[in-house]
Amino acid sequence: MNPLLSQLDTCNTAETTDQQALAELGITQLLSFVKHYSDINLYCYCELGMTPKQFYAKWDVTYEQLSHICSRSQGTVQSWFNRGKGYHRPQPVDLRHLAIMDFLLEHFEEIPQSLINLLCSS
Repeated sequence: MNPLLSQLDTCNTAETTDQQALAELGITQLLSFVKHYSDINLYCYCELGMTPKQFYAKWDVTYEQLSHICSRSQGTVQSWFNRGKGYHRPQPVDLRHLAIMDFLLEHFEEIPQSLINLLCSS
């Protein structure tokens, strides 16, 4: 459990007043806690999305590469580009994966190597 959440639980179960709980938590930790949850909300409500056709045209990738990015089969990716009966709409999670990959590719040179190592560690 996150140490800040643990501290909040402790404050809530100790039957202290709100002011005492805030004083025990400390303003620095409270600001960190609030920032952490506002970052989560920013991510959750961010309208990230890029269609497979947009990504394919922009980055000149193969269907196989798209399937790896979105963790889908090549047949599923193919269906995103079909017309008529064989067409299947990509899921919102697929659009998000493509948007995140687009962001990473756009800003790859700006991302410190240490962060890339953390992101891609096995």
